[in-house]
Amino acid sequence: MPNAPAALPDGKIQDFIDGKIRNDTPEEYVRQNIEKRLVRELGYPAEHVAVEVPIKIGSGRAKRADLVVFEEGEEHTQANALRDSAWALKRAAIAEIEARVEAASAGLTSAAA
Repeated sequence: MPNAPAALPDGKIQDFIDGKIRNDTPEEYVRQNIEKRLVRELGYPAEHVAVEVPIKIGSGRAKRADLVVFEEGEEHTQANALRDSAWALKRAAIAEIEARVEAASAGLTSAAA
């Protein structure tokens, strides 16, 4: 995991895995939480996780997967990605976003009552 810069501009965060400076958006917040869970809770080494990886599916253009987990000791190529990791991580992110929206909606409903 990269070292944190001395200070970040407002509205920016440093990615937990690759250290790049990114816009602080709700989607990015979810991705950062998933990255931290992969490393801290599930025990994946950070160097086995890559961010914004092009993945080619079928004959179309490559799509960007938010996160991909790779086999230990292997080059970070699509062939070495853990099977279904990109799809599973995307589904986990969607589930987390849906849960946050539901919680926020419930809070708004109870506040209005």
